[in-house]
Amino acid sequence: MRRLYSAMIVMKAAFALATPVWGQDAAVPAPPADAVEIALYRAGPAELLESRPLALPAPAQRLLARDLPAGADSESLSAWIAPDGDAPLPARALPARAVAVQEAAASESDLLRRLIGREIAWLVRNPATGAEEVLTGVLRAASGGSPVVERGGALEVLPPGRLRLDPAPADLTLTRTAAVEATAPAGASRLLLRYRLAGVSWDARYEAVLAEDGRSLRLEGAYLLRNAGPDAIRNAAVTLVAGDVPRVGVPGPRPMRAEATQARGLALAADAGPPQAAATGDRQVYRLQGAIDLPAASTQRRVLIAPSEIPADRRYVLEGRGEAWPGRAGLAPERLRPRVEVAFVNAADGPLGAPLPAGVVAVRAPAPGGADAPAMLLLAEAPLPATPVGERVVLDLGAAFDVSARRRLTDYREIGAPDPRTGRRAYEAAHEIRLLNAKETPVTVEIMERFGGEWRILEASREPVRADAEAALFRLEVPAGGEAALAYRVRVGG
Repeated sequence: MRRLYSAMIVMKAAFALATPVWGQDAAVPAPPADAVEIALYRAGPAELLESRPLALPAPAQRLLARDLPAGADSESLSAWIAPDGDAPLPARALPARAVAVQEAAASESDLLRRLIGREIAWLVRNPATGAEEVLTGVLRAASGGSPVVERGGALEVLPPGRLRLDPAPADLTLTRTAAVEATAPAGASRLLLRYRLAGVSWDARYEAVLAEDGRSLRLEGAYLLRNAGPDAIRNAAVTLVAGDVPRVGVPGPRPMRAEATQARGLALAADAGPPQAAATGDRQVYRLQGAIDLPAASTQRRVLIAPSEIPADRRYVLEGRGEAWPGRAGLAPERLRPRVEVAFVNAADGPLGAPLPAGVVAVRAPAPGGADAPAMLLLAEAPLPATPVGERVVLDLGAAFDVSARRRLTDYREIGAPDPRTGRRAYEAAHEIRLLNAKETPVTVEIMERFGGEWRILEASREPVRADAEAALFRLEVPAGGEAALAYRVRVGG
């Protein structure tokens, strides 16, 4: 476990939130250098587990943890007591009976409201003498910074002045504080706090360079560590959780404090290489090596997958509706463009051979003239789904530019009586599709024609392959700088 803040908490025995009801409080020293573990999810929020050491010479009923992060979700906060230093966790951890969170006093008005019912000292300057005088009384109300105190049985609105707390009440906190009600035996070693932390997440990003012939792909991957929240995370043990994790009632990120947007140093731990995936609970997790710093308002990019050359298959797919209707034959020819797909297999014996977490892949063209510089020309960005070992991946690169098509309906005739259930009549239709290739290399185009209901191809210039119950697949070779045509007649219905 790693340390979250340079000075995380200071606990005081006399401290109390509102009215003390839980009995004896316990003093707890600051955490050691390795006190935080954090699990990051793609959509956030993160879940953080921090360990705060205990030194209890006697049993205690309440433990008080100051400096709870501003982004911590108080509704998700839970706590445990570790009974001794050698006991395995979490099997021997004792759950808390209750946890309360008090927000930080963010202004003078907040501070005064927390002192209502107590005697305060209010410093004002005597206009006649210029000397500073002290007015005391029991604070009964505080609105707009003007205290109302009870003095000698009467209420009095104090003039402009300043508050003095000397000494400061032990039960007054200026930071978010968690009070944990638990039976903490003497010798208990640690207080464990777990909570969601808004604004902290991770994601995967991939870069792929597609060979000019479309037969190979150079793929590399990175993971992004994002901390969009106001809380800096220091020296943390980080676990990345891959896969879609359903969440219920997850709050949005808290507004960032102004100082979180200021320039900060971005300390990076030494890179220990790509993390290794491990399966657990139907998820893949990546345990990052070494301590990780996540400064507030920061993003880091680190290597997830080293560059690998993998076999690929580029396809040109033209999908259309082979259905026809009266009047369609008179329409002008449709101008179409095939969709470009690139597929590869995450083979167990291939250069990847590891699960790929979901993310976005940027597919690029090789640098011109085989230059050694990184490829700059973006062909497409495509979502890459979570891909286990052995699964095939298909990336959609959008419409082709140099390959186009023209299709028209050359004949249409209805056959027989209307169907008594649908009112539709069976028909025969003749289609013509012409493919043009402006590339300097030949291409193969797969034409996927879909029909509704029962259908059969009566004749075709190219032999079809029945792709599924609603589609016929034709494959056409189109020469470089040339064209190819498909003509077929289909009967639909009846």
